[in-house]
Amino acid sequence: MKPLMSLVLTLLLGSVVVSGKWAAGQVFNEFQLDKAREAGAGWLQLIDGGDYDSSWVQSDTLFQHSIIRETWPGAATKLRRDLGRLVSRRFKGRQYFEQLPGVPHGPSVVMTFRADFEHRKEVDEILTVVFDGPRGWRVAGYRIERS
Repeated sequence: MKPLMSLVLTLLLGSVVVSGKWAAGQVFNEFQLDKAREAGAGWLQLIDGGDYDSSWVQSDTLFQHSIIRETWPGAATKLRRDLGRLVSRRFKGRQYFEQLPGVPHGPSVVMTFRADFEHRKEVDEILTVVFDGPRGWRVAGYRIERS
């Protein structure tokens, strides 16, 4: 396995795991799930704009403990370097979990965005967004699935 792929898989924990207790809307209403989606979409916009420092700051502590602030820009750039600039992105779907294995806090939403980039079309960007109490919804994991 390539070192970068290994780093990404390690970094993502909850994004890789999609098993667990399914409880759509059971704890959080649609408003909260929409807030999770907004947090994920906003985080992706930071990445799109190359604002890796802000994306790291706005991430969940799980993400921040997985990769140090100074190495995140290089890792993110490598992860997306062959894609080119973003052309379009649409929300594809989400799954709510009361608790994901490997994620220390409670509620999580695994969401998928379908993106077209300059050099590759129909790329799935998968985010794990966790509810961190007073900090609100924060991205804890990010991965890309190329078709």
